[in-house]
Formats: sequence, C-alpha cells, structure tokens
Amino acid sequence: GLREGTAFLALPLTSARRPREDMKPQKRPMYNRRYAMLDEIAAALAIAISSKNLKPPMHTDEP
Repeated sequence: GLREGTAFLALPLTSARRPREDMKPQKRPMYNRRYAMLDEIAAALAIAISSKNLKPPMHTDEP
C-alpha cells in the first residue's frame, strides 16, 4: 500500500493477478485454486454487503 499520512495506508481496491504465461506449468494449478478461492470470497463479501445495505468505503485519490 501507499502511505496516507502518518497512521494509514491506502490499499489497492483490486489485486493484480499473474498472467498465465508467466506461471510455471507446475504452479498453474496452485494459482487456479488460489484465484478461485479469492473469487469466491469476493462474491460472498459482495452478497453480505448488499444484503445488509452496506456500502464499501469510498476511495479518494486526494492526499
């Protein structure tokens, strides 16, 4: 993350995923499982947030 003031870090809203071409063939199944798990977590969070009528925190690019 990037430092925001003295006590906070600005974290990216999305994570970067490694391109399949950059993965070693023997590591591809591990990345596939990891990305599937992350997709499931993101979907579950989206459902939980929408069912509670909660909104994710607003992200501003202002210093």
